[in-house]
Amino acid sequence: MSSYMISEEQAGILAIAHNTGLHDPKTYVPKEGNVQATALLILQANEESVNTRYSTTDTTYGDMKTLSIDFPWLLAIHSRLSTVQLIKLVHHTVYQSADYTGWNNSVACIILDSLQNKLVTRLPGYEEASWGLAL
Repeated sequence: MSSYMISEEQAGILAIAHNTGLHDPKTYVPKEGNVQATALLILQANEESVNTRYSTTDTTYGDMKTLSIDFPWLLAIHSRLSTVQLIKLVHHTVYQSADYTGWNNSVACIILDSLQNKLVTRLPGYEEASWGLAL
């Protein structure tokens, strides 16, 4: 398995999706500061994974206190992505970030797990599907 840094834009889009929560992503705008902080947490975990995989010590994101991403542009991109595309971005980010020992207990892992669970409920047919199975 290889590991590499995801883009700041990808982290930002995932952060927007996470901070939108269960609100309608077409009409709800999350707070920019929350999005920046969430994106930075995701990038820091990804960086930790890359450092672990390749025995390096890059701290580009680890030393940052804030992240400056083009919030209005990312909102526009996010609004055009399908639920399935967002789930795929979650899977890609987890794959690139899970190489270090603390991943399963990291805030980034919790954020991405929570986001995936929320996104699944938006898939077509989810609401209509039966809760449980009685044969």
